[in-house]
Amino acid sequence: MDENILRDLLAANLSVIDPTLQLIRMEYPLPNSMGSKGFVDILAKDIYNNYVIIEIKRSKTSSRETLQQIYKYIGLIKQNYHARDSQMRAIIVSTDWEELFVPFMEFTRRNTFSLIGYNVFLNENNRTIRLEKVNTNQQPENRRQLCKRYLIAFFTTQEKRDAYIDTLADKSIHLGIEDFLIVSMHATSMHNKFHEFAICFTFNKLTKDDYQRILAYKKIAHAEENEFDDTEDYIDDSEQTLLCELPGSPHCDFKEVVGPNSLEVMLLAENWEFSKIARYGFFKTDPRMTDDILLIMELKGLDGNSPGRYINYGSSIQPDRMLEVIQNCVKPFETREEWAQGLIQVLKWIQAISTSYEFLLNVFCPPSVFKNIWHSIKNQSNLVYLPSFRIFVFLENDTQLIFDGRLMWTCKPASYAGFVEFTGDNKRTSANKAIDMLLSGNYDNQVLSLLNLEWVTGMKIMNDQTVMSEHLIYFDSNNNIRKNNTPYLNFDKWTAHHTQIARYITYLFDSHISNI
Repeated sequence: MDENILRDLLAANLSVIDPTLQLIRMEYPLPNSMGSKGFVDILAKDIYNNYVIIEIKRSKTSSRETLQQIYKYIGLIKQNYHARDSQMRAIIVSTDWEELFVPFMEFTRRNTFSLIGYNVFLNENNRTIRLEKVNTNQQPENRRQLCKRYLIAFFTTQEKRDAYIDTLADKSIHLGIEDFLIVSMHATSMHNKFHEFAICFTFNKLTKDDYQRILAYKKIAHAEENEFDDTEDYIDDSEQTLLCELPGSPHCDFKEVVGPNSLEVMLLAENWEFSKIARYGFFKTDPRMTDDILLIMELKGLDGNSPGRYINYGSSIQPDRMLEVIQNCVKPFETREEWAQGLIQVLKWIQAISTSYEFLLNVFCPPSVFKNIWHSIKNQSNLVYLPSFRIFVFLENDTQLIFDGRLMWTCKPASYAGFVEFTGDNKRTSANKAIDMLLSGNYDNQVLSLLNLEWVTGMKIMNDQTVMSEHLIYFDSNNNIRKNNTPYLNFDKWTAHHTQIARYITYLFDSHISNI
C-alpha cells in the first residue's frame, strides 16, 4: 500500500487517533513567501481548535525527511496564520521507525509543541487500521554529568594502587557501570605520612530506573524509593550504595565516599595532585575528552555538583547552554534566595542581548559566610574569600561587560557592643555559638545585618581595555537595568572603620578553633 492510499484510509478514520479530530483537508497547501510551498498530508483540528498536522510515511527513506517537513509546516502555519506553538499539534504515522526513532526522541524532548508518533498496522486486506503509540519513555535521557559521590581509595605503594585500578574497573563493569573515570593521585608533601598514593573513582550519573535495575539484579540491599523525600535523594543514596560495593581491603588500605568539595580540599589544602585520568565507556570515545582540563573542572564539581562554586561559559549561538547555566548556577546560593534572584536577573538580561556575545561565569558561596569573613579579615581584607559572582560578557567591537555580585558596607557604623552581645554573654555560650557560626552558616543573616553588610550587584562597561562606565545597579519589574545610587563601600573600608569588631571576630574564632 502506498502513502496516498494509507493517507485516504486514515483521513476517513481519524477517530483511531483522536475521536475529537475533524478533517480540514488532505494535501493541504501552505504558501511560502520565501521558497517552495508545502503540502500537509492531513490537516485537521481538534476540539480545542488547535491545528493538527498529520504526516504519513511508508519507507525508511521517506521517514528520514519527516521531522524536517514537520518543522517546515509548523513554520508555514505560523507565517500564514500567526498561530502559536500552543495552538499546534503534530502527529507522525509510520510503518517503519528504524531510522526515525532516535531523531524523533530528541525532537520530542526539545520542541515546544505537542508531537506524538504512531506505528501503523494494517490487516491482510489493507482496510483496517490499528495504531500503536510510540513510547517516548523507553529511552530516558541520560545526560553526561558526573554523579555527586566519589570513591577515594588510599595506598602505601604505587604498585598496589596500579593493581587496584584493574580490579576496580572489572568490578564496575560487572556491576553494570560502564561510563566511569579512575583518577590516579599522589601526595606532593608528607601531609599524609602513611599514604602517598590514591585513586578517585566516579561515574556518569545514571537514571533512577538504571539504579533500580542494577540494585535489584545484583541483589544489593537498598531502601525503597518511597522512603526518600524526593527522587534526587533516592538517586544520591543509590550512588553511595553502589560506590560502597566496590572493592575495599585488602585491595586498598582504606576507602571512603566523598563529594567534589572533599576532592578539592585534597588538591588544595592537602597537596595531592592528579597523575593520570583513565577513561572508560563514552569518556574514552568522546573526541572532546582528549584534554584533561574539562574533566578536572567537572571532578571538582564546578559544573553544578559543587555546593559552593560554579563555573561555566557559552555564547549566543548556544541558547541551550544559557538555559542550563540559569538552572544550575544558583546552587551555591541555595540558601540565599535574594542573591540567587539577582544572579538570574543578570543572566536573563544577557540572554536578551540582540547582538552576538560570549560569556564566562564564576559563582562562589561558602557554607558559612561568617567563616569566610573571618578568613578575609585574617588575610588583610582579601575579597577572594567572600561570596561573589562575576560574569564577563564579550560583545562585538571589543566591548566587554562585567557584572559582579558581592558584599558591601552600607556606610552605617556597626555596633561593637551589639555584636558581642549577639555572640553570647559568657565564654561557654560564646564558644558554642562561634563553632556553630563557623561550621553551619545558620547565623549568617543576623551577622550580615549586625555588621551592616549587604549584597549588591555592580556593572562595568569597557571598550578596548578602557573603562567607559562603572556603577552599582538593580533591575526594575521589566528586568531593565537601573542605576543604584545608594552609597556603599567595599569590605576593606568596613574593616578599616571597624578594627575593634575585626579584632573580636579574629579572637572569637582563634580562641575556639581547637574545639572544632
